[in-house]
Amino acid sequence: MGRVIFITGTDTGIGKTAITALLLAHAQSETIQVRALKPFSTGGRDDEALLAALQSNTFPINFFHYAEAIAPWAAAHLRSQSVKVTEAVSRIAAHLDQCDLLLVEGAGGLLTPLGERFNAADLISALSAEAIVVAANRLGVLNHTLLTVEALRNRSVKNVKIALVEQAAADSSRKTNEANLQELLPDVSLTAIPFLPNYVSDAQFIRQASRRLAPELGGVLARS
Repeated sequence: MGRVIFITGTDTGIGKTAITALLLAHAQSETIQVRALKPFSTGGRDDEALLAALQSNTFPINFFHYAEAIAPWAAAHLRSQSVKVTEAVSRIAAHLDQCDLLLVEGAGGLLTPLGERFNAADLISALSAEAIVVAANRLGVLNHTLLTVEALRNRSVKNVKIALVEQAAADSSRKTNEANLQELLPDVSLTAIPFLPNYVSDAQFIRQASRRLAPELGGVLARS
């Protein structure tokens, strides 16, 4: 059975798709048999389009999409629909025999409700997945990251890493956040991801960026 890494985050809109895409491109360059999925999404479909373009895939990477830019569970309720965790796990797990590494991107933050009585944290546990927490290097990241890691530990998720992403508009906390997180979470691997100027959601851009960031991305993917 392949290795499963779930990419979650401290919030929405902090770069989960960019990190997932970069890890996908890096793994491909290392000739790893890899697939990337985004099972739940709402609003626009740019995230799925980027992952699809990188894989030239003939397999579905998204299973539950809703036009409203709200939590998937809330959007499903608007349609009197419901998704059970067993269904989500079954659709994701169907890819495990097709690759050595399966990257699964979450929607929103770790505890954003995805379906009936489950969230990304529950999916991570059900899949026995490793977790990468994407966090923005800005004011508030200490609290947000500590809460996210604590929630994962409460579900007995043992292999947790942090990808601390640099921001265009840096505040004064930027200089100390990395060291503070390493002190507060000494047993959690943390990798600082440099800011990517002129970022575009484009497969060619991602492939080029992944080559520049190969040391960092290799560190994120390395087995603990």
